Amino acid sequence: MLRRLFTIALIITASITSIAQNKDYITIGAGYDLLSFKGDLNQNQKYNALNSFRGGYNFFIEKRFGGLIGLSGNAMFGKISQYENSSVRRLYFQSKVSQFDFRVSLYLDNKFLLGPKALFTPFLSAGIGYLKFDPYGDLADDNNNTYYYWADGTLMNQAETEENKLTATEIKRDYEYETQLTDPTEDYLRSTIAIPLILGINCKLTDYLNMRVSGTYSYTNSDWIDNISEDNKNDKIISTNFSLTYTIGKKESDSNYFENTDFDEIINEDNDEDGVKDALDMCQQTPKGAVVDELGCPVDTDQDGVPDFMDKEKNTADTAHVNKDGVTITDEDFLRKFMQRDSTGIASTILKVHHINNLEEMKDIDKIIVKHNRIGKHIAIPEEFLFADFDKDGIIHSNEALICLDKFLDGELNITIKQLCDMIDFFFEQ
Repeated sequence: MLRRLFTIALIITASITSIAQNKDYITIGAGYDLLSFKGDLNQNQKYNALNSFRGGYNFFIEKRFGGLIGLSGNAMFGKISQYENSSVRRLYFQSKVSQFDFRVSLYLDNKFLLGPKALFTPFLSAGIGYLKFDPYGDLADDNNNTYYYWADGTLMNQAETEENKLTATEIKRDYEYETQLTDPTEDYLRSTIAIPLILGINCKLTDYLNMRVSGTYSYTNSDWIDNISEDNKNDKIISTNFSLTYTIGKKESDSNYFENTDFDEIINEDNDEDGVKDALDMCQQTPKGAVVDELGCPVDTDQDGVPDFMDKEKNTADTAHVNKDGVTITDEDFLRKFMQRDSTGIASTILKVHHINNLEEMKDIDKIIVKHNRIGKHIAIPEEFLFADFDKDGIIHSNEALICLDKFLDGELNITIKQLCDMIDFFFEQ
């Protein structure tokens, strides 16, 4: 145990020494902790949480790197307490705790996110450390009378028996934790590893003085802090921390932080030379010679999605689909491209069997199907062809049949050629 304590103390001392040797500024702090405990006691009972709060003190020294990261050595000394007054168990427990840990913090007042002059800046921290505890119970009053809990809720100096009803007297709890708690079957260690997680906010009072408010959730590697281990869940210590911090050493002056920065150059920079400054340019790296609008984006006169400097068809109709060159794609183009992808000839053979030569003939079939559906002659889609009803409207349309052909050729549709042919046959039967 002494060797472990010495090792942890040596690590923290080495860290603090390394921080102090740095010629840049360091921060020291001290404050008050409001501690609460979550263990095995009182898990299923309502109780006044204020009765379980205990106080403590914290001290730390920290060095920040690049404004974003802080490394610190921390110490906390205080007490934790909890009680249970139920039919299962009656115990009032308290323990002194000491924690030494090393933390890494992430700050937002780093000259990039909030800026060094921000009055309120949040931070996150996580660490690992050593926690020492020693649970004591309030089992007797100041006259050394053991507490006995009677069924009617009274606290007596004798056990509840028929013969003691005449001689027992009521006593008062003195809330002095005089008895060290031990377990008859487990000689557990009264120290453990702790992992603190912290969320907090700094309030800037002066250039050197800050107030810090934070909440800490410390997960411990022990289930014996309250001398009870029942649920196989390790104990936790939760605290609210109030601290004052002071900066020691030379701080970088805000006035010369941007001493070598040419703001005029940054403001007027135009990397793509399109006449719109980078700070306002919504389309960086525009090709040279392209005509741009006031936002620095290439002009697209016909608004077909292809800028004028690439557009080979300047006045495309509003409803037209275009290719990468801005040229209108016709229905014949679509069908031709589709057939070009049909290297096996499956799709073209299927369509020719039904005397279909172009996309317009497929659309004519659609009109007939819709008419049949309107007058009640439509045939319900068999279950084995439901994969083709993409819009779930109970009709297989020409575009859905073509999509199936397309997916089949791409290997995205897990059906056989016969199933595909049968589905196409049903499309025309509709």
